[in-house]
Amino acid sequence: MNAGGLGAGPETGLAQGVLAVASARSPERLGHAVLEALGGPDCPLALGLYLDDPAQPRLVFSARAPQRFLREYDDELSASDPVIGAMRDAPRVIDGAVLVGASHWRRSPFRDHLFRWGFTQSLCGPLCVGDRLVGVLYAASHEGRVRQDGLRDRVGLICRAGSLALTTMAETGRLEPPPVRRPLGTAGLPPRSAEVATRLCAGGSNKQIARDMQISEHTVKEHVANLCRRFGARNRTDLVGCLLRDPGEALPRA
Repeated sequence: MNAGGLGAGPETGLAQGVLAVASARSPERLGHAVLEALGGPDCPLALGLYLDDPAQPRLVFSARAPQRFLREYDDELSASDPVIGAMRDAPRVIDGAVLVGASHWRRSPFRDHLFRWGFTQSLCGPLCVGDRLVGVLYAASHEGRVRQDGLRDRVGLICRAGSLALTTMAETGRLEPPPVRRPLGTAGLPPRSAEVATRLCAGGSNKQIARDMQISEHTVKEHVANLCRRFGARNRTDLVGCLLRDPGEALPRA
């Protein structure tokens, strides 16, 4: 049954869809509830629900997205996705083209990946437990730009409801935490930098790391910038990959 979603259905339909999202008690059921809230059988969007892993996001639900499209993203792009990297710092609904700018977007492998499979644009929304990003919702469309009137707000509302569901799952033990691997690249780092690196690899945002370490966000940003320079990383997502890599694969720059 259509829950109201993207069509011109009554506001009660959308409200019911959002309530169903907030009431989901497993990541898979959350995905199905999101699909219903965005239109059910009439939803024009391809959806991907990922749980955040510091090394690589994990797909837990998809709809209307070709499996090869998803596999190519997982194999080639997900570990360095700038949208997820930016969202870890400031969770909000993001359009990749707006994030990186029009000129950079035209040369982006992420744009090429979307267009190669017939998608014209995508939005990504955050799923959080407290101030920690635990997942993201991707919505892509074949039907013109996905940034239709009201869609950004609708995705944001659904993601807030999804965050409530994931918070309940985490509190009741139904949500497995993302696997945290020992950041091998912290060997030889100053103690405070090593602690920032460890918390970064565990998925902590700058705000959360600052609070836990009782330092300022500005200081955390300085640590992250210094670590990026040390490891030759382009961004914090790339940095996490460097920190989790076997030291024998590459050495940090002095």
